[in-house]
Amino acid sequence: MNSHTKGIFYIIVSAVIFGMMPIAAKIIYINGSNPLTLTFHRFIFSIPCLFFMCSLSKIKIRFPSRIYFVELVTLALGYTITPLLLFISYSYIASGLATTVHFVYPVLVLLGCALFFHERINKVQVLCCILCLCGISSFYTPGNVANITGIVIAFASGITYAFYIIFLAKSGMRGVSSALLGLYLAIIASIILLVVNLVLGTLTFELTATGWILSILFGVGTSGFATVLFQMGVSEIGPQNGSLLSTFEPLTSVFAGVLLLGETLSFTAIIGVIYILVAIILLTISDTRAVKKFLR
Repeated sequence: MNSHTKGIFYIIVSAVIFGMMPIAAKIIYINGSNPLTLTFHRFIFSIPCLFFMCSLSKIKIRFPSRIYFVELVTLALGYTITPLLLFISYSYIASGLATTVHFVYPVLVLLGCALFFHERINKVQVLCCILCLCGISSFYTPGNVANITGIVIAFASGITYAFYIIFLAKSGMRGVSSALLGLYLAIIASIILLVVNLVLGTLTFELTATGWILSILFGVGTSGFATVLFQMGVSEIGPQNGSLLSTFEPLTSVFAGVLLLGETLSFTAIIGVIYILVAIILLTISDTRAVKKFLR
């Protein structure tokens, strides 16, 4: 297996792990947890794994400066709220739909950069925005309050993640090691979520053995193993191809939800998923000559 093939394999495995996240979350809920507790567990259980990665790479761990710390806390807000909103949305709509709606964040990043930093939007990007709007509107079920609530919450998770990406890109932390940054963010997120859980009284320890095991695997698998695989894959095939292959995440969530949880998708919802996936793929490859020529 050559390096390019390995890169593709790493990205796909990473996307599949992330795509199984909503399935695991729903099973963990059944075994005694809730969205706030699960989000706390995701970050707290990932800290040892991230610390080990930093130690393995011989990265020095030190307390950040005051300015750097303020940026970290601001970044951590988006980093913390995003999975919380996404995990809450699983209680209202099918896991595949929630992940797909969340995956509009590349378009939201595009719009955010254009709105706040006056970056130019080309024809392909405008088309992607239209496709995403069509896709989301396809998920709407008249009279179904739970459906509307779930879509709004999942969409909000896309907004907070877009904020996280834009702030990271525009801050002075782009040069920080991803393992070290992940460790800092996991620690801050754990503290924030611990306080919120204690204030709201949502922190529970009454999980079954299955719930505890899955919660630990959830934190280590998503924040550790899957993230490392994605970084390894990007180093082999580049960020553009990596982003393109990451569309396996919503696809995995959709099919796993149907096959493992018995979730159903209407015909219009399937069309909506296709709209959004096409938009993501177009946005990812929008710099290639073939796409520009086709849309000229």
